[in-house]
Amino acid sequence: MNPNPRERTIPGRLIVLPMLVFAAAVISIAAYWLFSQPRSAPAPPPSIVVLPFDATDAQLGERAAVAIMADLGGIPGFEVIPREQAFPIKGSDPQEILKKLNARSVLEGSIAQSGDRVQVTARLINTSDAFQLWSQSYDRAATDLTAIEQAIAEGVIKTLGLKR
Repeated sequence: MNPNPRERTIPGRLIVLPMLVFAAAVISIAAYWLFSQPRSAPAPPPSIVVLPFDATDAQLGERAAVAIMADLGGIPGFEVIPREQAFPIKGSDPQEILKKLNARSVLEGSIAQSGDRVQVTARLINTSDAFQLWSQSYDRAATDLTAIEQAIAEGVIKTLGLKR
């Protein structure tokens, strides 16, 4: 068969040109979408600020916080903000703690002592939205304060899904 010399063919340039225009349009749209999206701040690493517990005896509240910090401190991949940074920000709202210390959660609480009994309340808060993640109250003999501190640390570990 002889090809018909009068038959029209589309030059290669006319096929390639629309393909290049289409590819450029797709790349432009993708670049615009990627770079025009608002950037969200990266999530803080798994971390906690343990604030001194409110107590009539301030030293008792500080000792409780330090004991809980020690219990949480040995967990791999979990950062416990040092007391030198944590204690001065007591009374700050959770978002302020997030800004200042880049901690994911904060633990606060109170201790009330009456005779030989102690009532301890602990509350774990997510710093990004100030939602309460966990809360627990304990009413025991004052001699059980160490066990209460350990129970609080275990509650935090379980709530945050940490592993020792």
